[in-house]
Amino acid sequence: MLKRLKNYLQDFAFHLPDRSLFDLSLTPWPALIVFICISLVLAGRTLGTAPDDISYINYFKGSRTVVSTTWMSYALNEILWSPYATLLGRYFDGETAYRITIFVSAFIFLFASSILSRGAWVFISLVFLIDVMFATQMYYNQIRQGVALSAFFMMIVIGLSYFLASIVTIGLHTGFIVVIPCTLAATLFKRSNILLITAILAIVLCIGVFKINYIQDNIDMLKRISRYATTGKLNTYFYMFAVIQYGLIFVLLLDKNPDDQQKFWFNFSFFFFAATMVISFINEAGGRLFYFLNGFVMILIGLNLKRLQGKISALVWLIFLIGIGLNESSKGGFGPDTWVGRWLLILTG
Repeated sequence: MLKRLKNYLQDFAFHLPDRSLFDLSLTPWPALIVFICISLVLAGRTLGTAPDDISYINYFKGSRTVVSTTWMSYALNEILWSPYATLLGRYFDGETAYRITIFVSAFIFLFASSILSRGAWVFISLVFLIDVMFATQMYYNQIRQGVALSAFFMMIVIGLSYFLASIVTIGLHTGFIVVIPCTLAATLFKRSNILLITAILAIVLCIGVFKINYIQDNIDMLKRISRYATTGKLNTYFYMFAVIQYGLIFVLLLDKNPDDQQKFWFNFSFFFFAATMVISFINEAGGRLFYFLNGFVMILIGLNLKRLQGKISALVWLIFLIGIGLNESSKGGFGPDTWVGRWLLILTG
């Protein structure tokens, strides 16, 4: 029993992704040109149009450094992000440092995702542009969250284990705390048939982390002064639609004979979906985990694009994303806080 547990933990901590993914030919020069152009458009937009632009610029100037009073608050909030912002702010002015961050994080996301999805760069680019959570959110306003996801993908590409990559990324965004139990669950399920047990463990652990008041009091949620309410804005219709949207993809990609990489990303995405649903129901801040979830599902679909189920899943996913974007924009009067409105601001200023 102890030997088996030891093997589980070793696999969890040190298991590396499939080395066949690291073929740079998976991102040909047309892909690199597309990635660079998209990143330049996002980095070159008029600043001040996104709600958090000024806050980020001031942060790079060093005027919004969070003062930590305990070792836990420092570990959860500043261990990597603050030193990064401070270092970049020493060599560049606030606006330039901000633009560099947007460009690099957007490019890394596209580049690393293309490799992890085995060269599905066209699909990756389309999702990045269409999904309301990517080009017009994480790489437009919620920049630190985008940096964290990009860094996580890139660390996996260069050969870091999923566990170590998630540990490092917590230093950029505390939301990656949830990635650790989901990685453990996905790793254990790869080697055994304890789906129910690992799912329960992952969800319970995630709930525990977000419900302990001491930890919540030490997390500066995305560097905002105000705290999130325990009852979020997500309603019953949102969860019903989410179950249909994500559930349909999981059903389509359920395969009895996937390769190791496809199986891991399927299990990992499934556990993260379950944890995100529960956490977002408990705390409004958990809703932002859907940003990460969409990135994981995107990789999962990309890994399966050579199969008919993968092609169908890609088409279904893109239809969902377009529908969500247009619906959000319509409800918001196509204003500046909608998918269409943000693209207009990005492209025209």
